[in-house]
Amino acid sequence: MTDSGIPAGVSVETIYIVEISYAPDAATTRPAFRPQHLTRIARLMAEGRMVEAGGYLDFSSALLWVRAASEEQALELVRDDVYLRNGVWLDDPRARPFGRVSVSTCLPWAASWALRSGSGAPWTISVMRTAATAPTAGPSQ
Repeated sequence: MTDSGIPAGVSVETIYIVEISYAPDAATTRPAFRPQHLTRIARLMAEGRMVEAGGYLDFSSALLWVRAASEEQALELVRDDVYLRNGVWLDDPRARPFGRVSVSTCLPWAASWALRSGSGAPWTISVMRTAATAPTAGPSQ
């Protein structure tokens, strides 16, 4: 472990989770703008500026996980979207900093299994592997 208590092979990155409300008529207005919106989201993901994005299926709001230097920059990125410019979203985005845990792809299986199987770490880390040599999943802590 490092001085900050984060084990080797594990990192915590500050990102911003932005929530934005859909307009009451979003279910009918969204289809015309969805291809352009999803193309932009895919580009931002490829650039590493967007981590995850999606909307609740009840059209209440959308969540966007944004890599940005500040809350203001995260909000600017979300506000610069075809959904907001065309009334699919309301202009009410809210951003909060979030500590995103990730595991290095170089983390040895023994270490990842020890973290996952209750080595005293206060979190659960799931590591997926498709090769036939992947460890058998055990109980989650």
